[in-house]
Amino acid sequence: MAKTGLVALKMMKRSSRPALFHLAYLGEALVLAQWVIEQRVRHIHAHFGTNGAEVAMLCHLLTGVPYSFTVHGPDEFDRPEFLGLPEKVKHAAFVCVVSSFTGSQLCRWI
Repeated sequence: MAKTGLVALKMMKRSSRPALFHLAYLGEALVLAQWVIEQRVRHIHAHFGTNGAEVAMLCHLLTGVPYSFTVHGPDEFDRPEFLGLPEKVKHAAFVCVVSSFTGSQLCRWI
């Protein structure tokens, strides 16, 4: 739990969104973690590398259940420096991209 809190704080510091949003993501991850454990979920996948991927990452850190996410492009690359993409990629089992161009753009930010 401590590691999850530290990662959540790291995400807050680099974001353009208020800390309250990231506390909400942590709350969502706690609810999701309970469901993941109860349902014996073996993998979590999020579409877009934005807030959904942050919730999936925090849930992974809470439960150990691997996660992945898909990078579609427009949302992630509008302001990528504020999304914590390197942190999300670091903890993900894998990352999907919708095109080779999207993959090359993601590589620029990790």
